[in-house]
Amino acid sequence: MSRALARERRPSLAKLLLILAGVHMVATVGMWALARSEWRPDLRNQNGYWNFAIDASDAQHEAAALRRVLGEDGWRSWMARQAPIHSRAASLLMAVFGDSRLSILPLLTAMYLLLVWMANRLAGELFGPRAGWLAALIVGLWPSLLLHLTQLIKDPWFIAGELAVCYAAVLLVETREDRQGRIVRISVWVVAGFFMASAVRGYMSEYNCMIWGLACLTLLGVSWRRRALPWRSCLAGAALLFAFGTATVWFERNKASGVPPIPESLVMSERELEMRSKGISEDALPANQRIWYTSDGQPVFAERLAYTRGRFSGVLVAIAHARNDFTTFFPYAGSNIDREVHFTRASDVLRYMPRALQIGLLAPFPGSWFERGRETGRLGRMLAGAETALMYGLLLLTGISLVRARTRPGVWMLTAFALGGMLLLGLVVANVGALYRIRYPFWLAIGMPATATLAAWWAGRSRPAVGRGAGADG
Repeated sequence: MSRALARERRPSLAKLLLILAGVHMVATVGMWALARSEWRPDLRNQNGYWNFAIDASDAQHEAAALRRVLGEDGWRSWMARQAPIHSRAASLLMAVFGDSRLSILPLLTAMYLLLVWMANRLAGELFGPRAGWLAALIVGLWPSLLLHLTQLIKDPWFIAGELAVCYAAVLLVETREDRQGRIVRISVWVVAGFFMASAVRGYMSEYNCMIWGLACLTLLGVSWRRRALPWRSCLAGAALLFAFGTATVWFERNKASGVPPIPESLVMSERELEMRSKGISEDALPANQRIWYTSDGQPVFAERLAYTRGRFSGVLVAIAHARNDFTTFFPYAGSNIDREVHFTRASDVLRYMPRALQIGLLAPFPGSWFERGRETGRLGRMLAGAETALMYGLLLLTGISLVRARTRPGVWMLTAFALGGMLLLGLVVANVGALYRIRYPFWLAIGMPATATLAAWWAGRSRPAVGRGAGADG
């Protein structure tokens, strides 16, 4: 009788997904109508989209071009044309329903529901079905995420890919028995996640490899403590790590092969590099420290060149290059933070790590919540401030849940994934607006443990449900 009553009271994920699908469709159509209206013209661009997702315009134009290529030249030409994955998917719908914006509405809603469902799976696996339902509700109604997902952008593909990698890592470290079905399930999740994330943001491939490697090491450590080694799971994890590493190296080499050689005369001296790191203006610098343009017109900034001279290696090179791009390509963006910080040696990166984690986890800071944003105005800044304040509260609940679930390796794997991602972004992304968009999968992950405490309060218990999530919905 009690089991039947508990089953009856369990919140329905199917009903929630149906309601949230309606919410997303209304929000999407409403945003499209609002962007075409005369309300707040300062937040519009020439294509009618709000400036917070200005790249959606390019994606929709590319989708329309792909639809024409498919109709006129066939599948081979459609496959041969370089285009982002979200534009390709949209072009297929346009081929069936026409070029109207409404034709891509099913794609946008499907990606939105995928993220909601994945949040349910991840939280439900660790904290039980009630926490999974709460996680789905929070993700589905998170205001800025909902607004972004009304536009044709690559972000939902990236978020879904990262959450899939995280979910697979959690499943791996929680493995107790070598069941073939579970190994296949983990493999499907991590392969799908790795390639979905890499398809839209290839620079995260190295991070996903590191997360998967950490999951494999954690499984070995946990198994050693239990005196029971799931050797088939370990072998599968190692094989996948080797495959991901090989794919990442191949991707990086092919990307590097397209960069034209830089003349040796442009390499900065030690003194010139020090001048640039102190923020001396470009006009006051020697000619060999200014911008050099490649044959196809792409600018290469001089700070890049010093890193090839043995000052950096491996991941540090990528971090220094990526931060340099943000601080030099977008020097006057309204939400830049620590723009004067440049990494010229490994010690610079290490010293900046605490500040980077602070930025990745807590930015935008309260001092900017009521300022006028250059792209989204004061309304956008206030929305971001309200969400950040809500996130601060969820972080407190996450801390409570981590203490109570401290024996669960999956919970710590989830936390490592979130904090590592935000640390990396804090090191690289010097613009809070860009950080806000790229950070979503890691912000969502760090908020997942909070649902355990919320679920416990909901059920009237004093401790969060941290048992195995075998009964999670979905």
